[in-house]
Amino acid sequence: MKYINLNKIKELTKTNKVKISKINKFWKIIVFSFSITILTGCEINKEYVPNEKLLITEVDYSKNNEGILNKNKDIFTTPKEQSVEEPKEQSVEQSVEELIEEPKEQLVEQSVEEPIEEPKEQSVEQSVEELIEEPKEQLVEEVKTNETTNVSIENNNINPVSSAAISIDVKNEVKKIALTFDDGPGKYTNKLLDILKKNDIKATFFVLGSKAKNNPDILLRMKEEGHQIANHSYDHINFFETSNENIIKNINKTEKTIESIVGEIPNYLRPPYGNIYDEQKKILDYYLIYWTNDTLDWKFLDKDKVADAIINDSYDGSIVLLHDIHKTSVEAVEIAIPKMLKQGFEFYTVEELFEEKGLEQEYGNLYRKIR
Repeated sequence: MKYINLNKIKELTKTNKVKISKINKFWKIIVFSFSITILTGCEINKEYVPNEKLLITEVDYSKNNEGILNKNKDIFTTPKEQSVEEPKEQSVEQSVEELIEEPKEQLVEQSVEEPIEEPKEQSVEQSVEELIEEPKEQLVEEVKTNETTNVSIENNNINPVSSAAISIDVKNEVKKIALTFDDGPGKYTNKLLDILKKNDIKATFFVLGSKAKNNPDILLRMKEEGHQIANHSYDHINFFETSNENIIKNINKTEKTIESIVGEIPNYLRPPYGNIYDEQKKILDYYLIYWTNDTLDWKFLDKDKVADAIINDSYDGSIVLLHDIHKTSVEAVEIAIPKMLKQGFEFYTVEELFEEKGLEQEYGNLYRKIR
């Protein structure tokens, strides 16, 4: 708010000859009262200022430090105009602050006093039902067609209000697999047979003819305890590096060796290294077996790593590749079997697994999994 200094007006009147016109008696009273108001530091009540204008001319700017008037120009101004501009800005600021402060207080009160809306709880429950409904239907279908075990599914975060737990009867999926062992029998094979017998598990042994000839007692034990004996060539030849004639001779030699010990000729064959050409498949009257889960036991030679590979990389229909000539492989089986039994795994020979799955076999076909 700007005020007019009466003393400065008097000086300007004396030095610069300011002429004031059109002042009536009423105006003189207003000027006098206005001067008193300025001296006492009070603002003018704009409602009582007359609507007449004050003509000010010939102002010398060298003595006017206020910078109110434009040099060499006539300006019409009134106390009313001076008193109206600034108070409007102040009143607007104050009104804006009042408008802002009041809603802020209301918002704070609402955030403190208002309770959580109940419809949110309903929406959460509905979303949970939608999430559960579809899987639940699938689970019910499995329960109707398979044997069931009880599994409890709990999630305390489903409903933030009640922290409800959901319990559903579902089928714990049975995973039927075949454990297979190559390159034996060897000095660790009897230990492996002990582990299998203890857990009532049957396995398939792809034996080398040369090893079978030197360990006939182990082959007889395999047969007596219900394991499957299969052909793995006589001395682990690589089919990619030999002729078809040599392959047939090698396989036939192994057949005779096994038959001489256990009295049966095997009809399952695993090519050494898994190597076999399509044309070679046609000349062999065997069911050819590859593998699903290569545990790399021959590479790791670490019982814990191999056990993890047996457990984690096997699924329903898997054919697991191991070697009973390595001590760590036998130890890995001893670690893995109890854990897998708890997880619902069932163990079969390769031949039994085909029968269990109801799958037909053909000579010359190479099977990587049974499902």
